[in-house]
Amino acid sequence: PADGGALTFFLGKETTLEYAIKIAASCAKYFLEHNYTVQLLAYGDKPLLSTSGKDYSHLFTILELLAKAESNGHTTLTETMDKLNYLIPQTSTLVVIRLDRDMDTAKTLEKVIYEKSVSLVDIQLICATFDNTLPKTATHTMEVKGSDVVTYSIHQGDNLEYKFFVQ
Repeated sequence: PADGGALTFFLGKETTLEYAIKIAASCAKYFLEHNYTVQLLAYGDKPLLSTSGKDYSHLFTILELLAKAESNGHTTLTETMDKLNYLIPQTSTLVVIRLDRDMDTAKTLEKVIYEKSVSLVDIQLICATFDNTLPKTATHTMEVKGSDVVTYSIHQGDNLEYKFFVQ
């Protein structure tokens, strides 16, 4: 995923892009292991799009696409979702990995939830924890409203396995 080059916040070797890739790969693996159909869309000036797949071997297709992911361009998640809304199946579960400062996306996600009757897993990367030039309190989390919404806030250094599977 990329947000106008903004998904490149980093401190040391842990960038928001690396976290997004780890989370996307883990989610794909989990859902495929549990026999769900999975499709990947990574946004940026050149969006990466996989076919839908349910077979565990589809994980390799997704991992290959994630290996090509770059933080580039000026295309936002909102613009990508507006353009590719038709790819989101009715009554599906949408997993979105975004920066906490991406304020416009909340309204777009609420619109998709309403129009498509989807459930949402909203994963927000907290930029202030990845960029040592920002105050650690500079979070801009924008909650998405809806009954079928689960939100995770990810900070640099979080144990992702604990964050998603133990809590």
